[in-house]
Amino acid sequence: MQPAIRDRCDPQERAEVAALLAVLPPEHPAREACARGTDTIALTHLVADRPELVEALKQAFLAGYARLLEGSGGFRPF
Repeated sequence: MQPAIRDRCDPQERAEVAALLAVLPPEHPAREACARGTDTIALTHLVADRPELVEALKQAFLAGYARLLEGSGGFRPF
């Protein structure tokens, strides 16, 4: 069984995403989705009206993915 997408995020990525979303109101759908474990790229669709936030989320995802690849040796996402 494949791990859930959210399980592939490293702790640093989760912390970066939470910090980025902290600029939004607590009841914003993106913050609620993040609390439920929605993956970072899916969150970008919930903040599509904020291109700077979309870009920052994409960069957090890419950095986290790079860390997973570096730390796993033979990591294969799918």
